Amino acid sequence: TKLHLGVIESFRMTADLRNEILGSMALAYITFPVLGLLTYIVASLFGVAGLTITDAVILSTLGGLILHLIIIFFTMFTAIASFKYGLDPDNTTIPLLTSATDIIGVLALFAALRILAIV
Repeated sequence: TKLHLGVIESFRMTADLRNEILGSMALAYITFPVLGLLTYIVASLFGVAGLTITDAVILSTLGGLILHLIIIFFTMFTAIASFKYGLDPDNTTIPLLTSATDIIGVLALFAALRILAIV
């Protein structure tokens, strides 16, 4: 929407772009620890042995933050590039973003496992 309105035009860090990034970061910082907690709870309910609650939350948070740092730039690049080429970012960015997030998310989780020496 901000591309269509002309508020965001490039990668130049404006107040609007910074606020979009900070909002996304805030959501990630809330979502990924909660996801780790929910994963632990569901695994416990089904009797799946695995990580401690602390490890599950830290692993999910670290993997999510690695993913977020990569995907935020991918999102900005694809949205701005598609808009500049006359394509609707809603039709190009979202399918690319969901596919990239699946792949990069798995790699980020593996990286977090490695960093935390869990595997």
